[in-house]
Amino acid sequence: FTYINVSQMVKLYDYKLRFEKGEKIYLNRSWDEASQKNHYYYGIIESLDSLNFKVKYFTKKDEPVYSGTFTSFFPDEKQGEFTWYHPDGTVRKKALFVKNELRGYIKVYYKNGKMRYAYKESEQGLLFKEINDPDGKSILDAAG
Repeated sequence: FTYINVSQMVKLYDYKLRFEKGEKIYLNRSWDEASQKNHYYYGIIESLDSLNFKVKYFTKKDEPVYSGTFTSFFPDEKQGEFTWYHPDGTVRKKALFVKNELRGYIKVYYKNGKMRYAYKESEQGLLFKEINDPDGKSILDAAG
């Protein structure tokens, strides 16, 4: 085993124990682990399937920040759909990751739940698939 592999194993085992005990993961403003007393964010492991940890993160004020599934925490590796939230808990943004790589379009939403726009990064810059007004009506025509 390499140092990183051992560190990954230790972190995964620690988080598995936290899941089993229902304990929170406390983080500072830089998203590094912190004590409960000095935290700014916290995470709750919602489910554990094999080594796939579904985690939802909140601010100290219990406002949701984002959620998604991680297959590693040292370094973080995202897998599947990730969702970011407005402070009131409505969906702000969704993105799909496969082995920590962004796949497809990032979808951004208004607080009313309607999609605002969908885009992906390309070599030419941002490529928009869809842009809508707050009522969900497209503001792009066939020419873009």
